[in-house]
Amino acid sequence: MKSESTNIRTKIECVLVFSTAGVSIFIAVADLLGILDANSWIAQRLPSLTLLAVGFIASYLILERRGKISDIGDTLENRSQEILKTLSDSSSHIIKSLDGVEVVTFNSNAELARYASKKYCVANQIEDVTWGEATTLARSREDIEAYNEYQRAISTAIRNRRTIWREVAMFRSLQHWEREKVRIFDEESAGYSIAYYKASAILPDAPRLEGFAVIDNKEVLVALSGKSVWLSIKHPDIARYFSGYFEDLWQNAIKLKIADKINAEEVEQVEVEFKAQK
Repeated sequence: MKSESTNIRTKIECVLVFSTAGVSIFIAVADLLGILDANSWIAQRLPSLTLLAVGFIASYLILERRGKISDIGDTLENRSQEILKTLSDSSSHIIKSLDGVEVVTFNSNAELARYASKKYCVANQIEDVTWGEATTLARSREDIEAYNEYQRAISTAIRNRRTIWREVAMFRSLQHWEREKVRIFDEESAGYSIAYYKASAILPDAPRLEGFAVIDNKEVLVALSGKSVWLSIKHPDIARYFSGYFEDLWQNAIKLKIADKINAEEVEQVEVEFKAQK
């Protein structure tokens, strides 16, 4: 519709310009040939007619320039809309692939520990990977309080009969082992299971192992302590990926306790290994 009105405007402008040019040329030629000498009215008004023609042409040029600027503006606007639509379509495709992802970032181990403490107390299922490297959490008073709160929350959760807690661990310190041993022999921790890997199974130059926890197959807690990254990620597909990875770790780990069944032989083996290190 807009293009049609522009074409009509252009045609009208062309008719008026050519008409003015034709009349101006005719008057100029007639004046040179002396034809207008017989008509005193026209002869006396030649300067006014000339100024009128010049004014009309000047007005046309101004309007034409404005029209071109308007056309350029319309073209730029149309191109901008097309670009925005392309970007919107592309970004919407990316956003759709991330639809439903909820990420919470934390500023410290202490913040993540407190958040995890609250989550563990109300969770029904937890899959926890602890490689025993994050035992230096307590660096300040705040860290100590958060760490103790975190450990109390775990002890409370594993005693909750409706909570199924499975843990894959690696015992790199006697303190870590002593804490886990108390939980293994806790008669009220029937829903708690734990399996472990020997520290000697990890090569000295192996990449750093990082822990994570999957809560109710919906949320993943990730702590990259060496990089100061602490995250909570909520998305079923991401949770399913980490849960699958946990399952692989669990299947290949040495079982110490499954529900209320304790593997006394393997527990004694860990005890012997720590005694040999003294």
